[in-house]
Amino acid sequence: MRLSHLLVAAAFWLLPATLIAGGFEFPSNGSVALGRGGAFAAKADDLICLEYNPAGLIKLPGNHVYLGNNIVRYNMSYSGLRPDGSPVEKVSNEGGPMYAAPFVAASTDFGLRDWRFAISAFGPSANGIFEMMEDESSTDPRRPHHYLMQDMSVLMAFYTVSAAYGRNEKWGVGLDLHWVDLISAEMSLWVDAYDPELPKSPFFREDAMDVRANTSVSDRFQFAATLGAWFRPIRSLEIGLSVRGPNLDFNADGSTELHFEDPLLAQFYGGGLDTGGTDGLVSFTNDGKATGARVPTTLKFSYPMKSRLGIRYVHEEGSGEEARELFDVEFDVVWEGWSVLKRYDVQLKDYMEIVGDGFTPEPGARTKFEFQPITIPRHYKDTWSFRLGGEIAAREWLRVRAGTYYETGAVPNAYTNVDFASFDRIGVAGGLSFSWQWLTASLGYSHIFQAVRDVSVAETKVYKSFALRKDAPTDEKYKVGAGSFETSYDIYSLGISAAF
Repeated sequence: MRLSHLLVAAAFWLLPATLIAGGFEFPSNGSVALGRGGAFAAKADDLICLEYNPAGLIKLPGNHVYLGNNIVRYNMSYSGLRPDGSPVEKVSNEGGPMYAAPFVAASTDFGLRDWRFAISAFGPSANGIFEMMEDESSTDPRRPHHYLMQDMSVLMAFYTVSAAYGRNEKWGVGLDLHWVDLISAEMSLWVDAYDPELPKSPFFREDAMDVRANTSVSDRFQFAATLGAWFRPIRSLEIGLSVRGPNLDFNADGSTELHFEDPLLAQFYGGGLDTGGTDGLVSFTNDGKATGARVPTTLKFSYPMKSRLGIRYVHEEGSGEEARELFDVEFDVVWEGWSVLKRYDVQLKDYMEIVGDGFTPEPGARTKFEFQPITIPRHYKDTWSFRLGGEIAAREWLRVRAGTYYETGAVPNAYTNVDFASFDRIGVAGGLSFSWQWLTASLGYSHIFQAVRDVSVAETKVYKSFALRKDAPTDEKYKVGAGSFETSYDIYSLGISAAF
């Protein structure tokens, strides 16, 4: 077997073991596409096309392998407002950068003229990690960001098999089949566990019932597909189109650890800490067994369809097999259906009981409380992105590219949060590729600018979450989403590809 065949086979064998970090999307995966400002649906001539437009596979005869990685820095600071409008100290994201966001792919034509086949593993172009930090000397334990999101870490992968058919100089159609794997989603925020129906006790005060909920869930099997088309009506013009769907409805299972802030309740919470006994507030499964440190949990949310349209002008010198591309310019329009994300639905299963004579109004009494569904509203909007980019062949071995884009925000002002800051944004990008025989190395960089977003107490519709109340209150004193959000992103990318 030839060396090239061995390399392709090895890449195919190793792909399923690759783990990918992800989160909610922005431009772009792949160093070439990133350096062009995400304008790549028509060019689609390296294995990153498996995300952008699988019809681009038809441009890749022979055998190809690709390994790339993005490093993402989410720059976020939040200056919160209390419900009375008074400010609190600024907090910032200190979780990151996210160093591991690989894209791994291999393709072959199996000696066929009009067919291409590929396998790949990648995550969405997104930030999958953040951690809100504050001054450790702060004496204010109940600041607004506690009830938004303390920290988050998400791993998501698209394991993909692809095929394309066509004529590599004229047209092509392609299909991706994605196994979408939410490997893990870990997040932490404070919830209010007070309920007016709790027994009157010095332990169960409203100001003492804040609980830090650390949730870890996964949904290992979702499926989607991307259909792509590419054609070249004249030598200098290319058109690319792709659609990814359907919408994905994640139903992730896992567990939640509960940690009471109040030291007395923390001492006597038998469902989350080793208290040496069972008196106090105890979590139970429906068959009456104490859950121990973790309460079974489900998280439901939706992930959208996406479509792309790209038009590319190509300027060449020479003709026929001697033609050489000098430069190109591409304009893409991208639509993402984020309006499907109305909310996160969190359900801590089973129930809690107050156990022990020291905690109940009557000796031997047991008071049962069912965990109530927690709805975290999002009400995202569909987004539109307009991307312009291109590149110049500065030398036979060197290509220089640049691009820019504008993207509308998914997050309405009233539901602004610290986790996924999808506001109206402008991006600038650039990159280089160096080629030597069968090997190409590419670098890309993009900075995303987002305007400062100020949300007033009157405007915000973000409230504390309540774990035990059947009807969560919406009084103004429970508002936690007001304040000033300063955000931007920096994305660095490296890709190495080989053709045999």
